[in-house]
Amino acid sequence: MAAKTAKQPRRGIVAAIAVGLFAVGCATGTFDFSRYDQPTIQSEPMAEAGALGKVQGVVRNDKRGEKVDDALVVLDCPCLSGWRETKTNADGIFKFTDLPPGEYRVQVLTGQADVTRSTTLKPGYQTRIDFNIDPYNEFKRT
Repeated sequence: MAAKTAKQPRRGIVAAIAVGLFAVGCATGTFDFSRYDQPTIQSEPMAEAGALGKVQGVVRNDKRGEKVDDALVVLDCPCLSGWRETKTNADGIFKFTDLPPGEYRVQVLTGQADVTRSTTLKPGYQTRIDFNIDPYNEFKRT
């Protein structure tokens, strides 16, 4: 009987440690599940009516959930006279404005990663494309 009572406090200590580690993980963003709930591609009409649209999004590290800054983002469409490019800011955000409607390819290049997505931009719409990538990936993903 004494052996059983000696083990019970240990279970309580192990449970308390597990709960504490989970709390620390949540506080530091290790268990940030909200990034998986966000849509990858989302289109909606812009507030101001007009024929030109916008493509924007966020680039995140797939393994760590951190936002990737200074990633090269290339936008290509037959409706443009050439491609456009920009880099993500410190919050991992990129934005292209004043775009005509058309079929667009959005390519993100950072580290070893090369990821491309396609979207259709309607007149007066804005499209959000979020990328979860692994900058250390040595393979091309399209």
